[in-house]
Amino acid sequence: MMNKNMPKNCRHNNKKNVEMIVCEVCEGGFHEEVMLLCDKCGKGNHIYCLTPPLTSVPKGNWICLNCRQKNNEIGFEVGKIFPYPTFEKIGNYFKKCYFEGKDLKKVTINDVEKHFWRIVEHREREVEVLYGNDLDTSTYGSGFSDSDSPWNLNNIARVPGSLLSEMKEDILGIIVPWLYFGMIFSSFCWHNEDHYMYSIAYHHFGSPKTWYGVPGNCATEFENAMKAIMPTVFETYPDLLYQLAVMISPRYLIQKGVPIYRAHQMPGEFIVTFPAAYHAGFSHGVNCTEAVNFATADWLQYGFESVKRYRLFHREPVFSHEELILKCSSPQGRKCISTELFKELLSELKRTRDTEVDSRKKILSKGTPLICYYKENDKSNMFHNQHCKICNSQLYLSALTCDCSPTKLVCLDHAAQLCACSTDARCLHLYLTCEELDERVNEASSFLSRSIQNLVTNTIPETPPRKKMKFQIKKEEDDEGGDRDRYLTQMNQLRFIGEMPLMGNLYPQINAHAWENFKKK
Repeated sequence: MMNKNMPKNCRHNNKKNVEMIVCEVCEGGFHEEVMLLCDKCGKGNHIYCLTPPLTSVPKGNWICLNCRQKNNEIGFEVGKIFPYPTFEKIGNYFKKCYFEGKDLKKVTINDVEKHFWRIVEHREREVEVLYGNDLDTSTYGSGFSDSDSPWNLNNIARVPGSLLSEMKEDILGIIVPWLYFGMIFSSFCWHNEDHYMYSIAYHHFGSPKTWYGVPGNCATEFENAMKAIMPTVFETYPDLLYQLAVMISPRYLIQKGVPIYRAHQMPGEFIVTFPAAYHAGFSHGVNCTEAVNFATADWLQYGFESVKRYRLFHREPVFSHEELILKCSSPQGRKCISTELFKELLSELKRTRDTEVDSRKKILSKGTPLICYYKENDKSNMFHNQHCKICNSQLYLSALTCDCSPTKLVCLDHAAQLCACSTDARCLHLYLTCEELDERVNEASSFLSRSIQNLVTNTIPETPPRKKMKFQIKKEEDDEGGDRDRYLTQMNQLRFIGEMPLMGNLYPQINAHAWENFKKK
């Protein structure tokens, strides 16, 4: 029955029985005291199923996200399929027409940059360009040869020290690189990487690419600034930054106190973005780049934070963070990780164990449901690769179901939102018992202790001195007509966004090229 004291938003405008209304997300008709009914379409949503969830029923009228977003879709249109020669002709012709009457050889990087931001900020005219993005290299081919070099982006996920080496699936963009074909003004909007991972992009050929970056430790300041600049848009699209559809000029962000760094990427150069670092950019003409993600042990803390954020915005993760931790700490996975970096992994393994054990204790403290245990590769494991119905988190170590809806699974944190049934109607599905989780931690701790002891007792041969790389300094005119120093090395340049990590033994010597601080001139 409807409670007379129920807030206005929880009542149905069409005078239907509230028990007939189900949540559009979890499909449950229980917990009607926190069921919001849209004043436009009349559909229901639990406040804890919203994105992001609410802690209380809001006052006044309430419109659901679907109604707010209707007829206001954002994003990019899917274009036509072109062979590369056609795409190249279109891109070159467009640039020639845009700068009609100008010698393209005299169009500088600064010229293109000023025109790009003028288009974005002032919208003097509508400009439509093409961008061939997220092309699967396993289908379209990679720009790298079949060499075993760790700098080949097809190999980076499997090199020693990479936490992704234990992943069996070839996840696009993370294990398998993506290709990008751009033309002038082709842009990639503000975003950070899936799971806050590292990314590395190589410029194969063509015109420069301009990148803008925000250090990962300033990600919160960046997000707050974006919301302050566009409050109404973020109210309509709370997960807007996940949609790669926002391009705001760096000068507005700088005015809000956000540090912005810029780099112009030339052919033969790598760009590396660090965990949680927001970045955006655009192309200066027809070009081709290739990019992939990677993860070292120092990324783990960021990965944990990204999963919490996914849960808040009810977004499906790309992979299970818990599964990755357990596989990397296994006897097979730990072989390719240095002792120093294994300390980081052990710390994350302990946190995973403690979090899971605490969640199980909370469930069992409220009663004793039926408990089902599953072993590794158990085909009867019903929650393998499934997601929580409430927060979309990937279920790996545990899940909860009820007899009233046996195919509906939730994580242990959302046990209260599963249904209104008693505990004895529920089933707790577990992969690894608490004792087995303790064994995993103890085995990993023993392995680390033995590794440290071996480092102390064994004679470690001296590392031969590395040859110093010779730098040549060449003067050349910059875009403003002055001089600048460019350091040319015998290897490709590598540039970074963020702070330098503990790279361990993952990569060979690198030439770190500093990013210039972007300031309004």
